[in-house]
Amino acid sequence: MASKSNLSRFSLYVWLTMAMFVVVIVSFIVYVRAEKQIDRANELRQQSFLLSEELRNSSDDLTRMVREYVSTGNLRNKQHYLDILDIREGRKPRPDYWDLVESTDSRPTSSGPAVPLLTLMKRADLTEAELGKLAESKANSDALSQIELAAMALFESTSPPTRANRDRALGMLFDTPYQQAKADIMRPIAEFRRLLDPRTRQAVQDAEAHATMMRWVFILLAMVPMLLLWRVRRSLNAILGGSVNDVFISIARLGRGDLSTVIQVPNAKQDSVLGWLSETQANLARMDAERQRAESAVRESEKRFHHALDSMLEGCMLLGFDWTILYSNEAGARLARLPSDKVVGRKLTDLFPGIEQSEVFAIYRRTMDDRVAQRTEVSYSFPDGGTGWFELSVTPTQEGLLALGLDITRRHQAAQRREEASALLERQVAERTSELQEALDFARQASAAKSTFLSGMSHELRTPLNAILGFAQLLEMQDLPVKLMSMVSEIRRAGEHLLALIEDLLDLTRIESGKVPLTSVPVALADVVNEALSIVQDSLARRHIELVNHTPADACVLADPVRLKQVIVNLLSNAAKYNREHGRVWIDVEVSAAAQVRLSVRDTGPGVEPEKIPFLFRTFERLGAERTGIEGSGIGLAMARRLTELMGGTIGVASRVGEGSTFWIELPQTEGCVVCRVAASQGLGAALTSAPFEVLYIEDNAANLKVVEQMFELRPHWHLSTAVTGQDGLNRARSVLPNVVLLDIHLSGMDGFEVLQRLRADSHTQAIPVIALSADAMPEQVERGLSAGFHAYLAKPLDLPRLMSMLESLALRQSAP
Repeated sequence: MASKSNLSRFSLYVWLTMAMFVVVIVSFIVYVRAEKQIDRANELRQQSFLLSEELRNSSDDLTRMVREYVSTGNLRNKQHYLDILDIREGRKPRPDYWDLVESTDSRPTSSGPAVPLLTLMKRADLTEAELGKLAESKANSDALSQIELAAMALFESTSPPTRANRDRALGMLFDTPYQQAKADIMRPIAEFRRLLDPRTRQAVQDAEAHATMMRWVFILLAMVPMLLLWRVRRSLNAILGGSVNDVFISIARLGRGDLSTVIQVPNAKQDSVLGWLSETQANLARMDAERQRAESAVRESEKRFHHALDSMLEGCMLLGFDWTILYSNEAGARLARLPSDKVVGRKLTDLFPGIEQSEVFAIYRRTMDDRVAQRTEVSYSFPDGGTGWFELSVTPTQEGLLALGLDITRRHQAAQRREEASALLERQVAERTSELQEALDFARQASAAKSTFLSGMSHELRTPLNAILGFAQLLEMQDLPVKLMSMVSEIRRAGEHLLALIEDLLDLTRIESGKVPLTSVPVALADVVNEALSIVQDSLARRHIELVNHTPADACVLADPVRLKQVIVNLLSNAAKYNREHGRVWIDVEVSAAAQVRLSVRDTGPGVEPEKIPFLFRTFERLGAERTGIEGSGIGLAMARRLTELMGGTIGVASRVGEGSTFWIELPQTEGCVVCRVAASQGLGAALTSAPFEVLYIEDNAANLKVVEQMFELRPHWHLSTAVTGQDGLNRARSVLPNVVLLDIHLSGMDGFEVLQRLRADSHTQAIPVIALSADAMPEQVERGLSAGFHAYLAKPLDLPRLMSMLESLALRQSAP
């Protein structure tokens, strides 16, 4: 009971000591904070004075800069004046030094954010009266700035400034009202300092007094743990029953196994650490005697264990630390391929010469050194040349190690044969994979070559088409006889058909190469159908085909709106082309149980024979329609199928010969539709300006130049200059300084991108809008052109109304006041 009481007192004193150390630490922290409060009070005092000084200095700087600017006309003084205003209002970062101006006429600015001076005043922990004085001074300074800005405006009202205006402006900056306004700025600053000085001085004094008090509190509290530590020491001695040194010596004896030297315990100290150590010593002596009796029993048990090992089928060997074979059962001798009477008592290294270099011996050595059991499969080559595979389990023992082995040579040979068969199969798979990779690389090269070919062909075909369609559009703008107008329309229609074929080929190539960007969004199906009908309406009207549209207003699908419209336009165009005169086209929409929306386009055409339906969606397959005179390329349905599949839908057809065909697409149903309407483009009928307008066209193709020249005859007040090379165009641009430059991309000697770069590098021409006109209409080329800085990128053949509308818009913008 005495020991428990001592432990309770010891624990109490320890906890009290720890608690007091915590209190001392807390008091020290409070003391440190009190010291820091002194610095904070001084900092606020200094910061407040600096703000008032900054307000005064910035007001003086504004006065000095405006007077120097009006006196000398030096724009640097005006810029510094505006910089000071921007810094005070928080539109620019504050400078590191107000009075330092670098060689570039700019003050060094910090990397911090721009903060208005009034905001800094509000953050300075000022009283309402003090802040009011600074705000009054700031307001008076802002009012004075209005007089200074008015003086600068008067000075700048004529170009160059007249002496009379300079004198009047200087008069505004030196007259009595101006001086009175300056005084109105300085008076609140002086009043602010009279309010601030006693308050902040008192705050510093209060902080110093508080810090002094906390210093004495800390010193007094620090003395209490010393007293508690003395009490802890006395309680510890009572618990130990002696000094710490006595307890340490007794424990060391027990650690060395000295059980004969009796531990001396003082009177009345039996219930202490020394007393319990003495009791422990007696218990250990009794346990040592019991251990010796147990070891004798273990030796008898080992004999019985060896007898059990002798009857095992698994080979067993007991090895000593010097590699002597202490025991081996009959199975172990068979594994060693030696008689049992020649194994026990001999060293392993003598019995098996060269075993030190084998993997088996390496396993034995690791187990012997690390004293960690190991289990593995290993091979060994015997001195007679034979080789065997063994499942080996090695365990460390007191004598050395115990090795258990099982002959698995046959099993390993079978596994080796399986591995050889697997390796052969892997080689065959690798060879086949290499062949497939070569085929894939060839296919990719072929696809890249096809894309390059189509890009080049597109450019080569668009160049003559630009002249064909351009002159056709110009002729349609003329007042021609009906017969000639009909011929021109046929020329334009044939050119547009060829252009559509080129576009379809490029679209199909992009789809096959996976370069078609798709954005799946909720789309109102009725809006897309109406846009598609506006495109094919003329085709339906020419053949007097009646349209029945049953598309509900609330039908909503998940699709790309642009590509969905492309698919629907294709289906409607086919329904018009392959229909009979005065036929009918139905558009129906239904929702399946699987939340799929099906849009069907049904016509009254001749239908498709059943054996031909599987070929409908093949590329360039027209099923004999090429002999009927109906225009087409065999690309539309193939492209429609691939676009539909890319949007996660399906496409199909049902047809009966003599009755018509029904083409349908299915897309996932969704909610939250967006409206997909295209704004009507501005045509030639837009409001025109009569202001002069200079345009430079750089083009090396004479036919293209002729088209644009003929187009400009429709705008007599516009003037067109031309150039056939890039260098000639640069020279013309510098001399003429046109309002707009039309630039071909593929120029000889210097391409359009280099011409644009040089125009932008010249200070005289860098602001002129440049519009690219090129037959290279691949999307990546258009994106490259816009990224390079072209105002617009128009593909040839040119849409002349669109070009005219764009030029008219630029003319109106540049003529606006």
